[in-house]
Amino acid sequence: MEALWWGILLAGRILPVVIMVPAFGGRRLPVPASLALTAVVAMAVFPLAQTAAAAPGGLRFGGLLLKELAVGTVLALSADCMFEGLRMGGRLIDDLRGASQASALVPQTGKRTSPLGDIYLLLAVLIFFTAGGPGLFLKALLASLTELPLDVFPAAESLGQIGGLALALSAQAIRVGVSIAAPAAAGLLVADCCLGFINRTAPQIQVFFLGMPLKALIGLAVAGLALEGSLQRFLALLVTR
Repeated sequence: MEALWWGILLAGRILPVVIMVPAFGGRRLPVPASLALTAVVAMAVFPLAQTAAAAPGGLRFGGLLLKELAVGTVLALSADCMFEGLRMGGRLIDDLRGASQASALVPQTGKRTSPLGDIYLLLAVLIFFTAGGPGLFLKALLASLTELPLDVFPAAESLGQIGGLALALSAQAIRVGVSIAAPAAAGLLVADCCLGFINRTAPQIQVFFLGMPLKALIGLAVAGLALEGSLQRFLALLVTR
């Protein structure tokens, strides 16, 4: 019976990752499937996470469960920021090239995003599995169990560090998104300058209607040329986690 209580605590650390990370199904994964995947991972890791202490009960068990959910949320945020950075970069490119109206619902996140944002997110999921992402997640999970076992509460001073980590991860996602969109932004800025010059020298040319398809094509072309570098950046983040 004690093993059941420790298993529930371990599942509390894993469940936020299954719910938040797009590679594991994300928020659109049905609840029974999310619980089943969580149970499978928990059973696989459980022999390495057992503790010699007696199973907690009452308020202590509730406090430990809340702690595990919080730790799992931090792990999920650490993984999700990589995917969010690529998705954000694709959406920025679509906004710059004037394709922001063509939004669609992404099944993995339950959010509306642009075509390039959706493509970048799907490519990130593909790279996650081909580069051994599930194995890296298990290593991170086991490392977290070593640093903060199931029966231990975090120190009070570590709460501020967790908040700082969350801010750093959010800033990193924004930085990755902006760096991915930067080449397209530079190319579209040059295109705008050229169109402005044409408009000044030949006002009779309908620059506005000429620029719409031209900017859309330039944005796609530059994004295609920079795609390998964007995916390499995602892979480097994945390996260094």
